[in-house]
Amino acid sequence: MVASRISIGVCRGLGSAKTVEDGRALIGLPMRLFPAASQSAGRCSQRRTISVKAVRAAKQAQAEAEAAAAARTTPNRPLLRPTADPFGPDRVDMSKVPIELQRARAVFRRALLQGDLPATLENYRTIAAKKAAHILGWTDYMMLLRALGRPILSAPSYMPTLADVEAMETVLADLNSQRGPTDPYPPEDIYRALLDAHGRLGNIERMTQLWEEMQAHGVNSSVESYNALMRHYTRDLQLKRVEATFQSLLAREDLQPNVQTYTQLMIARISHNDIAGALDAMAEWKGRGKKISLTMMTQLLLGYKKTLDIAGMEACVKMMNDAGFQASRAIYNTRLDAYAKAGQQAKALEILKEMRKEADAGRLAVTPNVVTFNIIIDMYSKADELDSCLKLFHEMTAAGIQPDAITYTSLMDAHRRTGHYTGVEKYFHSMKSAGIKPTSASYSVLIETRTSEETVARAVETYQEMLDADVIPRRNVFISLIRTHAKAGDLRGVREYYREMRSKKITPDTTVLTIVMSEIAMRAPPGPSLIDDMRSYYDDVEKFGRYASKISHAMLLAHIRAGAKPIDAFNALHESVFFRAGVRPSGFTLHLLMTYSKHSSNKQLAEGADTSVTSHNADAEVWDQVAALSVSSGKEPQAAAGVEHLTKALLKVGNVDNEDEVLASLSSFDSAAARERLREARVILKVFAEAIRGRNTVYNSVIFRVADHISQLVGREWLTRALKETR
Repeated sequence: MVASRISIGVCRGLGSAKTVEDGRALIGLPMRLFPAASQSAGRCSQRRTISVKAVRAAKQAQAEAEAAAAARTTPNRPLLRPTADPFGPDRVDMSKVPIELQRARAVFRRALLQGDLPATLENYRTIAAKKAAHILGWTDYMMLLRALGRPILSAPSYMPTLADVEAMETVLADLNSQRGPTDPYPPEDIYRALLDAHGRLGNIERMTQLWEEMQAHGVNSSVESYNALMRHYTRDLQLKRVEATFQSLLAREDLQPNVQTYTQLMIARISHNDIAGALDAMAEWKGRGKKISLTMMTQLLLGYKKTLDIAGMEACVKMMNDAGFQASRAIYNTRLDAYAKAGQQAKALEILKEMRKEADAGRLAVTPNVVTFNIIIDMYSKADELDSCLKLFHEMTAAGIQPDAITYTSLMDAHRRTGHYTGVEKYFHSMKSAGIKPTSASYSVLIETRTSEETVARAVETYQEMLDADVIPRRNVFISLIRTHAKAGDLRGVREYYREMRSKKITPDTTVLTIVMSEIAMRAPPGPSLIDDMRSYYDDVEKFGRYASKISHAMLLAHIRAGAKPIDAFNALHESVFFRAGVRPSGFTLHLLMTYSKHSSNKQLAEGADTSVTSHNADAEVWDQVAALSVSSGKEPQAAAGVEHLTKALLKVGNVDNEDEVLASLSSFDSAAARERLREARVILKVFAEAIRGRNTVYNSVIFRVADHISQLVGREWLTRALKETR
């Protein structure tokens, strides 16, 4: 059979521009396969033929050259082996592959070279659907994965879709399924793109798994990968993991942290209000002989803003001016936001006026922008000043500044807070009409609005509407949904949306876990199964470090409702759920222990009743004793002096060591009952002492209630004596 041939005019093996263009049009090859064509045009006098087979070989050679060039730009070159396909050139006998799959592979490669990602993925899916991923080579996989990851690595603000991440995961899984025992793993930049994508979507668990796979497979991680991990752990408020990642980088002899690493460490510490830690990181960077960057100074400024340390913020601004950093619009906006959040409206408006004055004087770089107006609108929104919000919005649009999703969401929230629910709907639809895609925060406001106005079912419909609009739900949406069901007493809905949030790989924060665990502790059927139920949620608390006082108290309440005696429940949880979590007992701890005690005089509190500490009135007789024995010597005691006296007396009673003497005063009870009362009194006094010494809030009503409860348990003699001795 005679091979098909394309007649192309050539001179010394190089075609003329016209004939090459004709040939390219016939076989769909890019002009870059014939780089010298334009140089040789007009100099050809000979004609020869080039077979289609030769053209295809040239195309394949070009593909291999491009893959090799791409490989040379990656930080993990030794693992790539660009000059030879690790899978082997003869791994697949293509003559035995169906013609439609051969065609799909050819179109896949051509589309990949031309940058046509949709066509590339379409043909890849065709190949994968036929269980024929083995017909693709290592180079094919590398080029496809890099094409998928390019937007993530090249644009820090790019937000991938779930479909983007699923495509990368699928291709990576197919590649790994083709690997032999001696074949290399994908290079670092492939893993970095994928873990960064998961981090941006809030899937911290999968991001961590990918990082662990990299370490296990010996993939040589770059500083950029460490920085990406630290950045996403920071956003998820996981300071311990940030610190651990930083320390693991310092342990590497072949890598050195860069300015982005130290800046990210500062951001992480600032996110936990650790300004001193941020200053330490800055000092450590300077100790390496490096210059403090404007970004570092800006982050420190943001830290002062976050903690509303106005004096520290202004000192930081002065430090920046002294270092020669000119105040930028970002710095002005940071100061503006600090004063706005501190409720200092006059000072915030003064800064806005200063920005306008600077802009009028010629410094156009500090002209108020959409961020500036968003800060002021949000300030008015939080102050429930709806008219001021609307006035500034119209002023902003009249100045030609285009509002964004944050602007509209702030306006929606301003209407929600003031009960103007139709305004929420109006600005939600205005945002969509302006071609601005609503965010997860926008839908969160909408869910809470529709719940306030209508029913829980309407909130669920809004959530579905959000999914249909292809808006990725973030944690704030699930907080709104879970809180909505909690307010309605719908424990099933609370559980359901927590599960859905976790199924989307969104890590729970303290707010979510507090709502869920408090609802279960109060509303779930009592019994032993309640402990297992709560433990499953507390596993997430420990996993993500979401410790909080309300969570510890929810665990205590659950154990009590499961049948444990209050003091036994506290003793069981004191080490693991309180002390280890950094939670000190408070007035609420005392309230729970006394309310659910079988010796409690407060019989109003039945199963599921209100647990507010303010509902209990102190025993009048206790106050009478304080009045008679207080430092005011017969005069009516001042409240503060009386409470302080009573507190000292209770602390003294807690230090009584003569157990036999106390038991003697309980002779009206049998020994077992007396010892049980004494044990309960000692636990409550121990908790009281921890709460007072830990400077936790203990309301006066709780202090009087403790005195009353202790008197019921062991008699008034001990309290009376302590009051006299502390007079």
